[in-house]
Amino acid sequence: MSAAALPVLAPRSAIVFISSAASLRAATGVPSYDSSKAALLGICRQVAREGMARHIRANLVVPSLVDTPMGREASRLNPGRTARRLPFGRQATAWEVAYAAVWLLSGEASYVNAHPLVLDGGATSFG
Repeated sequence: MSAAALPVLAPRSAIVFISSAASLRAATGVPSYDSSKAALLGICRQVAREGMARHIRANLVVPSLVDTPMGREASRLNPGRTARRLPFGRQATAWEVAYAAVWLLSGEASYVNAHPLVLDGGATSFG
């Protein structure tokens, strides 16, 4: 998708990929999920490199647990998913993930490129 988008995007555009904190450590027990989310960083970096000539940036949002209907169902089916202590005592909201993506797409992040923005409240640093 990115390869098709790069030639038609306007100069100074931005692309944001969405990964998962599962890309940072093997924790889900689903190797295909963990590895596919980890591969997004490599794709992001390559797209960022290819886009540089036209000032097209590519970045990655790496959320941890997000409070969505799908996330709540996953936690119901796998209670161990939320057994560890969550920073700030809660999961991220979908809006927090969206705001991170919007910021990376904006001109306010015009010098941020090929960067994984970890959105986990510190979970991967402290837990």
